[in-house]
Amino acid sequence: MINNPRQPILEKLVKRFPDSVQIKKDYSNALLKEKINATTFLRVYSIKSEAESFIKTTKPDSASMLSVYIQLAKAYLQNSEYDKVEEMIGLVENYLRNSPRLITGLAADDYLYTGALVNLHKKDYEKVIGYYFALVNTNLNYENLFRLRRGVAWNLKNK
Repeated sequence: MINNPRQPILEKLVKRFPDSVQIKKDYSNALLKEKINATTFLRVYSIKSEAESFIKTTKPDSASMLSVYIQLAKAYLQNSEYDKVEEMIGLVENYLRNSPRLITGLAADDYLYTGALVNLHKKDYEKVIGYYFALVNTNLNYENLFRLRRGVAWNLKNK
């Protein structure tokens, strides 16, 4: 894998200050980015252990957990680990089912886009359309909305 110049320093800091939540997060983030960048069509380097580290070091309040699940869903999507994307989206949905107002102030558009893409990958078009319309209603100017439209059109055309 690609070596991140900060990684050895962070690794030493984690060993020296094992109780530092911020150092653990920085180290996990460096490893996560390295693995995502090293992933190819031929090999996927799972980011599961880094994701678990993020979850363990996140404040246990609902808003913080919800935010981390959305970020991890995006990271898993970048890393082509679709089963884990679906798992993270499911956790977000559970939180929102119990407290729908939690989504205000968080990256709702990222969550909706990621949910649409993972369901597009599964070819569950009904869910894709639901996420798509929710995304359009949330942020009509979302930067990746055109990609989602193209992906849906491509999949439906080649069905």
